This record gives sequence, structure tokens and C-alpha cells, in this order.
Amino acid sequence: MNRSASKFTMVGLMVSGILFAGTACASNQSGADSAAGPAGDVAPSSSPGPEVDPLTSVTTIVVRPEALELMDESGSLVASLTYEDPLAAMLSALSVVVGEEPATASYEGGLERPAGQTYSWAGLTLTDYLPPEGKFLGESDYSLDFTAGQVGDGVAITTESGSTVGDDMDAVADELGLSVNRDFASAGHLFFLIEVGPELTTPAGDNIEYPNAWAVHVSSTSGSGVINNIGAPVNLSHWVS
Repeated sequence: MNRSASKFTMVGLMVSGILFAGTACASNQSGADSAAGPAGDVAPSSSPGPEVDPLTSVTTIVVRPEALELMDESGSLVASLTYEDPLAAMLSALSVVVGEEPATASYEGGLERPAGQTYSWAGLTLTDYLPPEGKFLGESDYSLDFTAGQVGDGVAITTESGSTVGDDMDAVADELGLSVNRDFASAGHLFFLIEVGPELTTPAGDNIEYPNAWAVHVSSTSGSGVINNIGAPVNLSHWVS
């Protein structure tokens, strides 16, 4: 009698346990389904937007003896484009900064200037020199001339000292303690080196009046006495007047 009661009691406990476990599982599943929410309520993952080229943030180009320094609105350096960079890299970067591709043209050389090709935007020309073998050794591979105070959509052009196209040449030279070259003043051409880079280890030219170094050249050719060209890089030790 006690054994039978014990046996039935054991069976009852087992059945109760199975029922309880099933109820708990169902409860847990229901909770999980509730937490997951109705189908279709999962927020879609946001896809990244198009990558922005940092060069589009450039607001100022500072012309230096060995590079162009590209600055943003806060005055932070975005990029430095050295004149030893490949031509394609320089053209690509400037096209982004200016906001358009340049116009191209070829020209014939002469005794004072090698043949070459120009890449021009409004207010900016890059000249790629193509000299004969062994000639024009003092020329850089290419040079840049800025003839406006701004290029593209308001990108300012300035020298390291803050001078720009349109400034009075004599006033700028006086402020910096420099002398304007007036050898060709009768032809309306004035110029001086506004910033000179470090001495080069390559052979100097025959003009000992100027250092063997890359420099930023400013000139006035309009007869008005204001700067209308900022050019770099130049090495006037190779210049024969």
C-alpha cells in the first residue's frame, strides 16, 4: 500500500514537472517573440554616404618656394603639394581645388625658354617644360603662375607673408625689407623674390646676384606697380638678363 502510494506519487510529480517545463518554455518563447517585436519593425542599417575629398575644403593656396600649401577655412593644412610631385598628381589636385579641368595648349621654345605645354584655369597656369637634352638645366620640371587673387569658387591665393595679386609692389617690398629689381622698369617690368627656400646642392647657375635656391617670384608687368603675377618655383641663379 505504501509502495503503491509512493509509486503513484512519483508518477504524479514527474507529470507535473513535465507540464511545468513545457509551460516555462512556452513562456520564454513568448517573451523572446515579444522582445523581437512584429516582423518588419527592425530598423534598416544606414549605408555610408559618398566619401568627401578633403581637397574640396581648401579655401586658400599659399605659394611657397618648394610647395603649394593648401589650407582650409580654419587655417589648418589640408595638403602640401611639392613641385617634385608627378605632374599628373599636381594637375589632379588643382582640378579638385579649382573645381574644373584645365585648358591645355602647347608652345614652341626659344633661346630663353624651353618648349612646353600649359594647363590653364582662370587666374592660374601650370607650365610643363620639355627642354632638349642637356639644356635649361636650371628649370624645374614645371612651374605655376598665379595672375589673380582668387581661383575657382573663391579660393584665395597668397604668399607666406600674406601678399597677393593686386598688392602694391613697392609697399610689399618695403614692408619685408626687400629690393625691387628695376632693370626692366623702362619696359614696365618690376620683380623681386618674395620668399627664398634653402640652398640647393645641385650646381648653381652663372648669375651670382641670386642664390642657388628655389624661390617665389612676384612681378608687375602692367605699368601700374601692383603685383599681377606670383610664380614658383624659380631659381634665378640660372637666369641670364
